[in-house]
Amino acid sequence: MSAAPVLRPAGPDDAAVIAAVYCRSWEETYRGLLPDAMIDSLSTAESAATWARRLGPGDDSHVVIAEVDGTAVGFASGCAAHDTAVGTDGMLDTLYLLRRAHGLGLGRRLTAAVADELTARGFAAMGVIVLATNPALRFYEAMGARRVGARHRIFRDHPVDEILLAWDLPLSSGT
Repeated sequence: MSAAPVLRPAGPDDAAVIAAVYCRSWEETYRGLLPDAMIDSLSTAESAATWARRLGPGDDSHVVIAEVDGTAVGFASGCAAHDTAVGTDGMLDTLYLLRRAHGLGLGRRLTAAVADELTARGFAAMGVIVLATNPALRFYEAMGARRVGARHRIFRDHPVDEILLAWDLPLSSGT
């Protein structure tokens, strides 16, 4: 029997672990929603370098890892809003779960952990930007996120449609 899932703050030594989950999650989630060439171009090494910078000094990101039996199965990050289109001061910047971790309540727990940290830092609202075709859109809405906009843009040289969502902070306990 496996142990209960655990959430823990990420540290500078977690860049490779996060990169592996990120790339695998993209393969599992976005294949068929985005061009294969985009997904096939992902590099765990490049992603690890990006996450090493984000986990290093001077970055305001708060990153939480979800583990099952000591193995990372997901992560989420929050930070000050970097995209003004959402109209919030904070962002749920990333939320990725491996398919095998779906249904364990980890998405909800990771989102709440990021929201709690942003609330503690004095943020009033948290936004997230989701591909319009991403099945996770229903998850965010079930967690109480409200649609605040939509847009069409070019992402990694490909056109995408996105939905902009937001929550007021703190999240309600029923979320």
